[in-house]
Amino acid sequence: MTFDTSVVDVQVQRSFSSTETNTSASTGKENMLPSEDSNEGLARHGSPYKEVSTDELYDQWASTYDTDGNILQFVDDLQMRNLMEQFVRLCSSRTLANDTGRLDILDLGCGTGRNTLKLLQSPWPSSVETFIYGWDGSQAMLDIGRSKCADVHHSTPDRQFGALFEVVDISDPANVPEQCDSFFSGLISTLVLEHIKIETYFAITARVLKPGGYALITNMHSDMGRLSRAGYKTASGERIKGTSYIYTPAETVEAAAAAGLELVGEAGEAAVDEWMFGEEDVGHGERGKVAERARKWVGTKVWYGMVLRKRGFW
Repeated sequence: MTFDTSVVDVQVQRSFSSTETNTSASTGKENMLPSEDSNEGLARHGSPYKEVSTDELYDQWASTYDTDGNILQFVDDLQMRNLMEQFVRLCSSRTLANDTGRLDILDLGCGTGRNTLKLLQSPWPSSVETFIYGWDGSQAMLDIGRSKCADVHHSTPDRQFGALFEVVDISDPANVPEQCDSFFSGLISTLVLEHIKIETYFAITARVLKPGGYALITNMHSDMGRLSRAGYKTASGERIKGTSYIYTPAETVEAAAAAGLELVGEAGEAAVDEWMFGEEDVGHGERGKVAERARKWVGTKVWYGMVLRKRGFW
């Protein structure tokens, strides 16, 4: 049995399997259909989706999440290369400058450990003990992440190094352990903000970061969010989706600033990175590694990312 990535069309309240190819004559894009709220419209386009908790959604999605051609994962992996380099460089420089001797980095909403592994493989200072922590509300996703990172050496004779995974429901700040207040030198959180109230998200981010600590944030772009949500079609044909919110890049920067986090950049340029899905990203060209079904997103901004810094110094 196979499970398929889906997007939930919020205009007709149904989820589209990645194998479906309905095309709107007005937009020329698959699955972007006119708003139809009647039972007749739902019957014609497919059954309504079932809404579940986000953790339940990802528990069911976990086994194929890394392999089913997720569009946002593709874009996130591509764009994270430069952002991750910048993030590691910033965290490392501040740690060395302050002679801390230890780096604690959090992957907030780490899922299957896709970026936790990248953090483990990053060029952290060899003189610094480095610990990568993965928090997620889905036990099934964490189990995969733990297995994925198991072969990374956890220590050497003169240096401690490794990853620690823990179930933490970040939908409520009360679930965050008090001992983690102002604990982390850096934090990454990729494609997570969509599922959490933005005030809660940045309250947690600001709370766990040390003053002067850095946060790398990526999210689904609002242009994509107005047309779809993260969703999943099971082998039995059931369409399910979790909690989802739409945030623009500007709203994200504003909410971060309200929580005490400022946008940073290199060479004095602080900016938000945005990605518009292009024709070259479809198929199997030099950069096109996403299935043909992704063509419906050509010309749509689907992703944005940024690096932030918590005000203050450690």
